[in-house]
Amino acid sequence: MSSVEAGPSRVPRALRPFRRREYRLLVSSMAASLFATGIWLVAIVWQVIALGGGPAQLSVVAAANSGGLLLSVLVGGVAADRLRRRLVLCAVEAVPLAPRRARRRCGGTGRDRHRDPDDRGRPGDRGGVRPAGLRRRRPR
Repeated sequence: MSSVEAGPSRVPRALRPFRRREYRLLVSSMAASLFATGIWLVAIVWQVIALGGGPAQLSVVAAANSGGLLLSVLVGGVAADRLRRRLVLCAVEAVPLAPRRARRRCGGTGRDRHRDPDDRGRPGDRGGVRPAGLRRRRPR
């Protein structure tokens, strides 16, 4: 028996892995990642709505997201069999950051950034939405 399990312990067996720092870090990082993924899904819905999309466009975005998931599961299965565990776990957490960071930096198409009062947009809008470079300039 290892020194961790030696002697009577009041800690339930299911909580014993939390004695190790590495396990606590793993659980906390995976919980933060799961929370961020949920927030990301909600943000995608609102971004599609902000860009004027409806249920059909949201379905296309969801299908593209599922296709990426399928591809990553297939590649990840092969990688998990052939590479070290630590390298695989680090890659799993790092790979999704690149497209999200690029998406945040670009801010989508920019359509949600600047409102143009001359463009009526859809009925009921106070003003349409245009990319910053396509805004009409008013003479002063």
